[in-house]
Amino acid sequence: MHQKGLKLGIYEDYGYYTCMGYPGSYGHVETDAQTFADWNVDYLKFDGCNIDTNLMPIGYPEMAQALNKTGKPIVYSCSWPAYLVDQPDKVNYTQIGQSCNVWRNFVPDIRANWSYISDIIDYYTDN
Repeated sequence: MHQKGLKLGIYEDYGYYTCMGYPGSYGHVETDAQTFADWNVDYLKFDGCNIDTNLMPIGYPEMAQALNKTGKPIVYSCSWPAYLVDQPDKVNYTQIGQSCNVWRNFVPDIRANWSYISDIIDYYTDN
């Protein structure tokens, strides 16, 4: 894949299970991070299904540290703030910015429809 100039991205979840019910990284973050590095993954999308949101300020930085420990540069995309959309006072963008390369702020998924864009604008206006 890399020989053809392509990058490899992978999906994982901090929870006990991914959003689709596959095993998540909870309890074995370091092993998963090293596995991704061994596979030459370039991009990790780290979701937050099936885990208490109170654990996210621990788990997302834990994965960031584990990825950095591998020595392989992996772009780290966090869904952390999206799971706190109903609790904006719990979103610590300083900590998120220190842990994640990019992050998702809003749910539901964006559609090609003005009402979705309007909802996002309203959310940021209110918060």
